[in-house]
Amino acid sequence: MVHEGKPIYGNPLAQDSLQQLTEQAVLLDHPIIYAGSEAMKMNVTEHVHIDSSWGELKLTIPEYDPEYYLGRDIYQAIVFCTEEEESAYAKSFEGQFDFVRWGPYGIDVLPAGGSKAQGIKPLIDMLGIQLEDTIAFGDYLNDLEMLSYVGHGVAMGNAPEIVKQAARYVTRDVAQDGIKHGLQMLGLLDKEPQEIV
Repeated sequence: MVHEGKPIYGNPLAQDSLQQLTEQAVLLDHPIIYAGSEAMKMNVTEHVHIDSSWGELKLTIPEYDPEYYLGRDIYQAIVFCTEEEESAYAKSFEGQFDFVRWGPYGIDVLPAGGSKAQGIKPLIDMLGIQLEDTIAFGDYLNDLEMLSYVGHGVAMGNAPEIVKQAARYVTRDVAQDGIKHGLQMLGLLDKEPQEIV
């Protein structure tokens, strides 16, 4: 977690376990994205599962650097595989990593016991913000703990039902300006005037 350019909380993936994870993924032809404090890089030049997953989120595809994880802190990795293929990782790295699926192919790889909620706690402590004044938006299973933890959890309209149930509010789909609409619902943005016909 970084605030105004300064790290305030870190829980990186263990290097030796990350090396083993990478070796297993390469063997199974599953691409990986590594997320450090400065950038995200991927270990393949391109892959259909990354293209489709990142395309849905409308994110810029990370650059290729298969050795980005070496010698630096990596706080999250993303392995791209099917739900059936995921169990091999959970078995191999039980007690070392948590695997949280967020799409048909994408699974977040986190330190065991790590979550977005764990990152929020030190930030609000440092800023002196009350938990009941915090807001988070989420749209998939990797957001469940965070949405339940903050004072005002907002699920996107495209989120699965279990995620909507964990949230306090539900906004529009991400593709329909869901975050803007959610901020208007919460009174943090003025609503746009209605068109006069």
